[in-house]
Amino acid sequence: MILFRRRDELTEQVITELHNAHLPTSGIDRIFLKENLAVMDLLSVAKFVLNMGDNLNLASLLKSPIIRISEHDLYDIATSRGSKSIWDYIVLSCNNHELCKELYDRLSIFINLYYHSNASNFFQNIVDVLGYRDILNQECGSDSNDAIDELLYASNKFVSQNNSSLQDFVFWIEDSDTSICQC
Repeated sequence: MILFRRRDELTEQVITELHNAHLPTSGIDRIFLKENLAVMDLLSVAKFVLNMGDNLNLASLLKSPIIRISEHDLYDIATSRGSKSIWDYIVLSCNNHELCKELYDRLSIFINLYYHSNASNFFQNIVDVLGYRDILNQECGSDSNDAIDELLYASNKFVSQNNSSLQDFVFWIEDSDTSICQC
């Protein structure tokens, strides 16, 4: 048994090496929901549909496993857009730029989903109907599945106790310290 006094870089390295050696380990006791990479990527989708002009968030989403464009392609888009937002550049260029057409089509799915969903089924549709759960688990690790489930649970609970606003849910989840125990 290995016990750590605090969670730091050494802790992460030891757990990674234990996993690589196929030794059974329970990982870190707690996962903070808003620090989980898969949850951060899903929240990035929500933030995109809420504010398409946020270049930093959209760039993060484009680089995430959900969209997965190369650093080179992102650089080309970012430097070609002039004073336009990245989203505006994608929209204006989708007729004559193959990558922008593909990005427009993929991002529009999330926008349409937002217009026809509440905070609860927005995330449910992304992870289970559109199949992004498998992609995120493959890229971010199987530990992400628990965090994704907790995000879905939190969004269902939020909608039942508060309202169905995706914006309110994103604000609430980023303001909370929701964590899950991996016992």
